[in-house]
Amino acid sequence: MGTTKEEYEKLESGKKVMVPMRVYTRTYDCRPQVLERAKWKKFGEVAGVERGQHYRGDFGEDVTLKIITHDAEVREDIELVKQFKTFNTQTVKANQQLRDLEKL
Repeated sequence: MGTTKEEYEKLESGKKVMVPMRVYTRTYDCRPQVLERAKWKKFGEVAGVERGQHYRGDFGEDVTLKIITHDAEVREDIELVKQFKTFNTQTVKANQQLRDLEKL
């Protein structure tokens, strides 16, 4: 069960309103090596950065990717996917029977 925490929020009118919140805390097990590494002193480029803070570039950045294709190629791919959606043993047998009838 979570604990209840009360915070005050200011409305546009300037009035303070109490907002109850439920706070959940989870504890996860980790290997002893991870706990030991957390105690290490920072070194290299991040030696001057405080613990809990991160150096720019430590995390991935948002990148916009634009892919330009020809409409004809895209339509061909879509048609191929549509064919595979209806591809099952019944359709294969039906197509085989149609080919056999055409041979007669």
